[in-house]
Amino acid sequence: PHVTDMTWKLDVLEAELPVLVHAYHKWSIGDRVIEAQVEKLAANQQERLTAFWLDIESNPDAVGTYPTLGEKCVALFVKEKLVWQAQGVHDAETILREIEPFLPAPSGVAADEGTDKIE
Repeated sequence: PHVTDMTWKLDVLEAELPVLVHAYHKWSIGDRVIEAQVEKLAANQQERLTAFWLDIESNPDAVGTYPTLGEKCVALFVKEKLVWQAQGVHDAETILREIEPFLPAPSGVAADEGTDKIE
């Protein structure tokens, strides 16, 4: 799903689960590659996070508030705070490994075990 300036506060800042945001340009091939990796991660971690896509050009308010949300950017928000972000293309397992400390433990796994595998 997409997040917009109008839904940013509710969808991202007030979300119960951590929110992974992919900021993108519609015309960017690199962003399409990232989108596929974020979709894969979100599908495998849906009980632990929510993912949204932010069209940079159509949502200047969100980008103005978080100016580091540029092209090919993936960012994690937890309870109104930007806690992690990366620029460039990363595979789903790398993203998960980097954001794991900020996510709730998966069901049936102790909090200190975590998981860094994407199935």
